[in-house]
Amino acid sequence: MSVKGKKSVNKKVEDTSLEPIEVKNGPVRPYLGIKITDEFVNSRVSNTLFDKLYLIVLVIVGSAVRSHSLTAPNNVIDKESIVGGIISNYINREFFIGTTPPMANLFYFLVSFFNGFDGQFNFQPVGYPYPNKVPYATFRLFSSILGLLTVVLFYSTLRLTGVKRFVAFAISLALVFENGYVTISRYIFNESPYLFFIALAIYLFKRSQLYSMGSCKSYISLLGSAIALGCTISTKWVGAFVIIWVGISLVLKFILNIGDLSKPVCSSIKHTTIKGLLCLIIPTFVYVLSFYTHFQLTTHISKDAEILSSEYRYELIGNNIPENIKAPVGLGSRVTIRHAGTYGGYLHSHDIFYTAGSKQQEITLYPYEDPKNEWYLELYSESGKPITNFTELVDGTKIRLNHKTHCRLHSHDHKPPVSENSDWQKEVSCYGYEGFEGDGNDDWIIEIDKDKSVEGAREAVKAINTKFRLRHAMTGCYLFSHDTRLPASSYNQQEVTCATQGIKALTLWYIESNDHDFLPDDTERVSYPRLSFLQKFVEIHKKIVYVTKKKDIPNSYNSNPLSWPFMSRGVELAYHNFENVYFIGNAIMWFAVTLFIIIFGLGFACELIAWQTGKPIFQTTYIIDFHIQTVEYLLGYAIYMAPYILLGGNYFIYEYLPAYYFGALALGHGFDALFVIPSNKIIKQAAYAVITLFVIGNIYFFQNRKTLAYGSMWSHDSCEASKWLSSWDYDCNGYTLSVDQYQAQKSQRVKTDDVASFSYGFPAPTSEAEMIQDSIVDKMINEAESEAVFVDSNGNKLDPEEVKRMVKEEGAILKKSTINE
Repeated sequence: MSVKGKKSVNKKVEDTSLEPIEVKNGPVRPYLGIKITDEFVNSRVSNTLFDKLYLIVLVIVGSAVRSHSLTAPNNVIDKESIVGGIISNYINREFFIGTTPPMANLFYFLVSFFNGFDGQFNFQPVGYPYPNKVPYATFRLFSSILGLLTVVLFYSTLRLTGVKRFVAFAISLALVFENGYVTISRYIFNESPYLFFIALAIYLFKRSQLYSMGSCKSYISLLGSAIALGCTISTKWVGAFVIIWVGISLVLKFILNIGDLSKPVCSSIKHTTIKGLLCLIIPTFVYVLSFYTHFQLTTHISKDAEILSSEYRYELIGNNIPENIKAPVGLGSRVTIRHAGTYGGYLHSHDIFYTAGSKQQEITLYPYEDPKNEWYLELYSESGKPITNFTELVDGTKIRLNHKTHCRLHSHDHKPPVSENSDWQKEVSCYGYEGFEGDGNDDWIIEIDKDKSVEGAREAVKAINTKFRLRHAMTGCYLFSHDTRLPASSYNQQEVTCATQGIKALTLWYIESNDHDFLPDDTERVSYPRLSFLQKFVEIHKKIVYVTKKKDIPNSYNSNPLSWPFMSRGVELAYHNFENVYFIGNAIMWFAVTLFIIIFGLGFACELIAWQTGKPIFQTTYIIDFHIQTVEYLLGYAIYMAPYILLGGNYFIYEYLPAYYFGALALGHGFDALFVIPSNKIIKQAAYAVITLFVIGNIYFFQNRKTLAYGSMWSHDSCEASKWLSSWDYDCNGYTLSVDQYQAQKSQRVKTDDVASFSYGFPAPTSEAEMIQDSIVDKMINEAESEAVFVDSNGNKLDPEEVKRMVKEEGAILKKSTINE
């Protein structure tokens, strides 16, 4: 293989002359020698006077940019309602189900602990003005501080990997004015802590590589990186891909080490294995610890707890789960029956009739305790006859279930109300009337699942401990329920059918409450068992996945991950009273990162082709190190982007920021190469001009669009002129024709008296345990004098007719609130 430029780059080049890699001639082949010296380490650690001065400038400028007017806008925006609500839940010790791990939220809670927030504001709805007692500016300040520290870590990481001071400073200054980073780090979002944890993990990992593999300093830095990785995955599950990047980087470092003929292979294997295990064990420990802390802070019952198993709810303070229940279940028992396979709740019936099929009384699952959940168990051949003693309910008993409304659990050859296209499901209804003894379609056979039941509750039915199926005696199908909702006219309760096929777990049931007139008070009693930490840990993860799927609905601002590098559009975060907050990146830096990735990728491919065909390629120590560092960062970029591209889903462009961070680090090395590789002084001087213009361009772009980050005043014409791409869809119609008109119109704006927001979930119980939405929405929409504005949970305005459709067809639930201005 031909080699160009074996000698090191000119020693006079500022602070890039010390490279740990050199090409040596071995007995058979050339190899890379890696030599770590104190001089080399000192040249890359940011502790010189110039480094400190650069950092001071970055901190001063970054503080001014990120902390500018943190109180504006002074109302709840987008995801602040989610994070803020979680803070209130923690303060009140109320259980809640989030869609992400808790680490970032715990940090915000820690901030609230020191600023005296009492948790009496729930940060709802989006657009609601913050009361004076809510220290929202302090929460935003915390977010902005982490954003500023991310910039400091960015500079320090570039310096660790050999980038010139001036280049590292210039790229970091550009990051200070990166619109996307500024926007996301000014508000009460999880993204700012998340990006900080990623930046800290990368910095400490690169620092661990700066020292000899087995040195104490290397292990201390790696330990810190592993803790940061734990915080990363404890904030968002996708942070696991940063751990994968670290693992691959360790393998690449190992390959370089075993290629160094002067180093023992066994030592490299040992230290790589130990470090790999540390990067798995410590993040796992941090992740588990975050949930342990979460459990300690969510000990009280709340509406969100309805999705939990009864065992988990039994652990929460203030629960109404029955305890000390009479264990033996028999003919004549009055019971409530829970579905074991879903979160739907109790077998339930009410005075509403199917609109199709048999048009008989509905059978549903209802998640709340209610008198209409109660059933009376009777022998199939003795319907209506009085019970004079206790006869236990054994496996194989044929029974009828009589409801409080004087009808019986019934199935027949009718299509189910929602799953009408499933040939293997039949309708289940409540059929009969007072005095009617029932018919053969009311008969059900108890089949105890001995594998799922507790020992001692496998032959006869016992409350809580026996899991059983109800097989329809006439048709052989099993009482079945699944996560399918009835229409709004049925209060969106869960469908119950009779199934001949389907997942077996969805046919499992158990008795929760049980009473019998002929059971003595000293009879055997049972309560739900206490859950271990591991059982809680597993259940909460299942619930997070379930809730995440439910909330993963399309949004008008979703974008394709493949479009993110080209920033075809952003995300509107707030639009309220002339104060528009819109996430968009800084096009100068954003497109520069994309362009560099394309150019480097093409150049790297050409080098590989040349190398394979025996043509000469440059192999100076600087170029080798440049390729190693750049490839490593772009691997991080590719690994982080992979799940978004391959798995699909509903994503927003700000989820690109971690990959973008990796790309910006690679871009820093690209600019650094302009100062080192060319030997011509004129080209090097031109490099200074290029990077200076690059920074000026970033500042200019930010300055002309900073109102989108700050939610401040702007004119319509300036807004329209700022759109470089027609697909940048921030709304300029909300701005006045001139800034002078802004305050005048703001003082005269129409007040919004009613804001109705909708969410998905179970309807809250009322005194009748039912909730009628149609009359509410019709009244709010049809009254001529109403000035109601309907918005979704993200504050997006909705057409009233669309609201009516969502209420009727999708089960949207209206929440009324008043905004005073």
